[in-house]
Amino acid sequence: MNFDDVQSVISLQRDNEGFVRDMRRQSKEAIDFVSKRDGQWETSIIQKFKGRPRYTDDRVNPIINQIVGEVFQADFTGRVRPAGGDATKDTAKVLDGLIRTIRNKSKFKRIINGTAKRVAVAGISGWEIVKDYSEPTSFEMDLMIQPLDDFHERVLIDSNSMSPVADDAKWAIIKHYIGKDAFADKFGDDKKVVSLGSDEWSDSYYYKPDNITIGQLYYLKEVKLTIALMNDGSVYNFDDKFKAAQDELEDEGIDDFVCCQRWYSASEWLTEPEVLDFNFVPVVPCYGNFEVTEGKVVYYGAVERLMDIQRVHNYAFSRNVEEVALSPRSKWFMTPEQSAGYENKLRTLNTNMDPVQFYNHVADQPPPFYSNTSAANQSVSNLIAITDEGINKAAGIFSSNIGDNPNMQSGVAIQEQIERGNNGTSWVFEALEQSIERTCELLSRAIPKTYDGTREVVLTQ
Repeated sequence: MNFDDVQSVISLQRDNEGFVRDMRRQSKEAIDFVSKRDGQWETSIIQKFKGRPRYTDDRVNPIINQIVGEVFQADFTGRVRPAGGDATKDTAKVLDGLIRTIRNKSKFKRIINGTAKRVAVAGISGWEIVKDYSEPTSFEMDLMIQPLDDFHERVLIDSNSMSPVADDAKWAIIKHYIGKDAFADKFGDDKKVVSLGSDEWSDSYYYKPDNITIGQLYYLKEVKLTIALMNDGSVYNFDDKFKAAQDELEDEGIDDFVCCQRWYSASEWLTEPEVLDFNFVPVVPCYGNFEVTEGKVVYYGAVERLMDIQRVHNYAFSRNVEEVALSPRSKWFMTPEQSAGYENKLRTLNTNMDPVQFYNHVADQPPPFYSNTSAANQSVSNLIAITDEGINKAAGIFSSNIGDNPNMQSGVAIQEQIERGNNGTSWVFEALEQSIERTCELLSRAIPKTYDGTREVVLTQ
């Protein structure tokens, strides 16, 4: 791949947008389903219900909140341990403290919580590792973790990557939405404002900021390194600094990578290549129910399996309202002659406590009769109950998980139901744990190049 040619990069972007278009639309539909007004109704059905009762009895969002609530209460930690080479406990302790400090300064717990909800809904989310100045007036750089909102729309990862944490990715593209004034401030007035646009056929929302779309490219560039194997088993880069203190050694040329960054529009490069202190692509995805099939990465969240049954539930709920709540009220039928003199009593028939309602007997007229309202459609009521239970089962959530335990059960029985429900949502925790582990690994690799021996950092607990 020629990463020096902007048109080649744009072609790469377009091709890969095509590869993942089905998965991206699946994620977008799930997000709209839980967050957009009327998102739980298909457009064709909305047209057919015009003028008729159409209500949403949302049972999906409480399930998502239940799944995410468990993540909110969990505590995700990472530990650095010395393993081989010149690793020591002291070095591991310093790395462990720095990683903890970076996580705290980045408010990583909030990022994890937000990612958990998006994974539970859309099946994909993630974050990136960046370097930024520790203070606006400082020359010192800090590593930070930043969330990547709209991950399913904005982020493209090397299509050859088949790893749930993209540790085999050679490139990634992040699309950014930016206003024209901000564009000029960041890249200068000499750059053309040509937006990358969107590959989507339609947008969910019409009223949005008038932004343009630009791309941020991360790519790995191959470099040659010479490493030295010391007689004590330690390994060093074979550079001029090392040569001054060389010992018995065995040197070998190897291939390594450096990560480069570059911004672009639909017509030109916006920046020159910037070599970062990373030898990895600093984008960490988080996939729900990750799977590779037919050489393609597939994923899905909890909503994907609930949409159909929730729609049926809404149909049944609305039909029940139409047949019961809006059906004619029960009434007494009589002629004006039969009600003469009793009009006031009849007007308060629903509120007075009179045990008898009198009427006038009129010859050759049938006596007043009472018309009952239509009874509830038992089939519709059964369908509501079936879909209500089916939604929870499809999500792997049981009554005890949502605090609904109408039966007299022992504490042991309730706990067993809760454990069954926890097993049904463990995939969210597994996805988060893999991504957090990958993040700690990348931070431990980046820290030695960012924080030197003269840097003073206050470690947080």
